[in-house]
This record gives sequence, C-alpha cells and structure tokens, in this order.
Amino acid sequence: CSADGRPMLGFCAERSPVYLAAGMSGLGFKFAPGVAHIAVEQLRRHLAGKDRACSGWSALSPGRSMPGFSAQDLALASVQS
Repeated sequence: CSADGRPMLGFCAERSPVYLAAGMSGLGFKFAPGVAHIAVEQLRRHLAGKDRACSGWSALSPGRSMPGFSAQDLALASVQS
C-alpha cells in the first residue's frame, strides 16, 4: 500500500519510461480488470504521442502528493533499481 493508502497507477515521472501499477494490497485480484483497462489506455495514449494521463485518474498517479513521500523519491527509486 502507498503512504496514503491508495494504489499507484501511472508513469513514475513525466519523462520516465517506468510504468507503475502497484500498492493494491490484498485487493489486487478484484481491481485487476479495471487497473488493466486504465493502464492500457494510458500506455496507448503515450505510444500515440498524446498526454500520458487519462483524465480522472490523477488521484492514483505515482506523482501525486503523499504524506512523507515525494514524486522525486519515486523517480530516484525507479532509476536506482
């Protein structure tokens, strides 16, 4: 689970090639069909050269503001792993 208790879904940073779909805790099997649909739409838009984000899903973005955690921390973690 993320610091704010919500899943993370989207690219790790504006220019990052890393796409994250994580933090669903034990509910991932229930969320999988919806998460897959959103992920495919975001990746399809990215490959078509459009805005990476799907409107309405910014609350799940890995770059959102979370208590004690910054988007820069996530970008650094994705580069280091």
